[in-house]
Amino acid sequence: IKSSFLKKNYLSNSFQREAIYFQRHNLFYTTSCNKKTNCWIITVLLLSFSCYLPMLLKRFEIPVPNVLLSTKYLFVLIPVVISLVFEIREHTLKQWVLFLFTRRLPARSILQCALFISIGLGSSYGYAMVAGEPDLFINTYSTIFSVFLNSIYLFAIALLEEMAWRGFFLKRLSMKQEKMRFIFYVGVIWGLWHIPMWSIRNLLTVQEIILYFVWTILLSFILGMFYYRYHSVLILAFLHMIFNTCFLAPVQWNILIVLIVVPILTGFYKLKKCNKSI
Repeated sequence: IKSSFLKKNYLSNSFQREAIYFQRHNLFYTTSCNKKTNCWIITVLLLSFSCYLPMLLKRFEIPVPNVLLSTKYLFVLIPVVISLVFEIREHTLKQWVLFLFTRRLPARSILQCALFISIGLGSSYGYAMVAGEPDLFINTYSTIFSVFLNSIYLFAIALLEEMAWRGFFLKRLSMKQEKMRFIFYVGVIWGLWHIPMWSIRNLLTVQEIILYFVWTILLSFILGMFYYRYHSVLILAFLHMIFNTCFLAPVQWNILIVLIVVPILTGFYKLKKCNKSI
């Protein structure tokens, strides 16, 4: 009885926090939603591009102080910092943080992430066999310790990204409504945000950038659906990290795997849900 009471009390407090957050943003959505959202997008894209501007100038042999080249490390921080500024200005920072981090993670969310781990590793192994690259895993991760360190680093980066792109931007666009067009829109802007990194730092070709742009939109759909289902930035960061660490094959191979597997999983989930309701 005590456990049941505590659980109900926790849920009640959680819903109360959400209600306060949505109530405080009600004026925002009825008066200046588009203006503030567009302001966030423009600010994030411009400041993020400026992080790689010194590197771009140096490539064209324009003298740039070496200290300015370090601004590339601020690239990932820009969206979340701008999001924090918006929340602070609207006096909703506490509610926003609680909304993102106080959700309990159901066991099925962990199992679904484990499923994506198996899909990623399985597809990477399949590519290694087909392409004749048996050392794909060893070339990427030389030791178990390197896997551990890389996973921690990528989880931290993914957490910063998800706080901004799903935890702030997607939530501001759709709040409680699950709509694919919002997920797609976030994916497009998220892809545009990556272009300076792909083109200036990674020196990708136009064809490669287009492929990664498509891959980013596909990931946005998966992460967006997880956001609507669990409303937890931690599970989003974990899933984001899985895609960065387990899907080791070239991007075109990963796109093909996701286009085949995800619709099957989605259809199976809906069928299972339907059967339960029957």
